[in-house]
Amino acid sequence: MKHLALFLLALTTLAPAQNKTIPPFTGTWTLDLHRSTFEGKAHPPIAAEVVIRYDGTHWHRWRSHTAPDGKVDAHAVDLIVDSPKPLIVKDGPVTFYSRIIHDGNALVLKEDIVANTGEKATNTVRYTLEDSGKTLIEFEQEITPEGNETNRWVSTRKK
Repeated sequence: MKHLALFLLALTTLAPAQNKTIPPFTGTWTLDLHRSTFEGKAHPPIAAEVVIRYDGTHWHRWRSHTAPDGKVDAHAVDLIVDSPKPLIVKDGPVTFYSRIIHDGNALVLKEDIVANTGEKATNTVRYTLEDSGKTLIEFEQEITPEGNETNRWVSTRKK
């Protein structure tokens, strides 16, 4: 009985060390164009909104970009964080192989993109929070046969 009590005490002592703090990415975010930087984009969006739902295991991200001509482009993705298998999505002539992984308090989206012509590209986005969770930074690096882009999307949390 004494050994059982010691075992249970050890489990309760170790339990708090196993709990990870989940960065508060969940929320609705509005693009701050003045703090964002875009390289290689001929026409960056004039507005954008991102909705993220993150519980430490599942990542749901929906985003909407408004182009200078007023056209709206929306995209959503649902991923299992740290899954060894990528989510495979065929979108017209392009197939996306997407994974998201933890990197400390950041999350990193890695996408391998393959066109039906065989051309390949990669897109990597590092998600971090600043200003006590009030600012979302999406640091994006895209490498394509046509050229590379590095973008820093800065968004503020909607209240």
